[in-house]
Formats: sequence, structure tokens, C-alpha cells
Amino acid sequence: MAGQGPNETELKIPVAELGDTRRRLRGLGACPRGAPVREHNVLFDAADGRLTAGGQALRLRREEGRWLLPLKGPVSSQGQLKVREELELEVPKGAVLTALLARL
Repeated sequence: MAGQGPNETELKIPVAELGDTRRRLRGLGACPRGAPVREHNVLFDAADGRLTAGGQALRLRREEGRWLLPLKGPVSSQGQLKVREELELEVPKGAVLTALLARL
């Protein structure tokens, strides 16, 4: 499955104090783009943990009134960047899919 979907590239930066970081970014001329997005995630794995052991993640995410089912592939690091394949599907009935996946 690797290499068939789009890649997600991520850089995580630890922030000790969010207010100070925001002030510093504004001082550098940065400005927010778009509205903040709140999301709720439920992670799924096989009983033996094979997805996690293989560096994959399957989750159901609710954000802004819609449900998304992303599958993230194993991480391929490029320096400080974390790169991984991410396949994502919007689903119409997230609560039903949550129950279905939980029963699997």
C-alpha cells in the first residue's frame, strides 16, 4: 500500500508557553489563517496491536460537523520532518462506523 496515496509532512515543535509563542510570531509578521478547528479522534487497532506495531494509525475524526477516516502509513523521517502516507475518506455516519469498527 505504501506510495499509493498522498503524503503528510509534519514538523512538531514543542511550545512551553503558547502566549509567548504567539506574541513572538506576531512580532515576526505572522498572522493566523482560517478559523481554529476543534476535533475529536478515536483510534482503532487490531486486538494484537498490529497497526501500531507497524507504525500505522487508523482513526475516526470528527471535525467541524463532518466525519473523516484517515489511515496513516509508517513514518519515513527526513531530518526533523515526519513524512507518511495518509489516505483519508469522508464518511456520512461516523457514529455507526465507530460502532462497526469497535466490534471488529
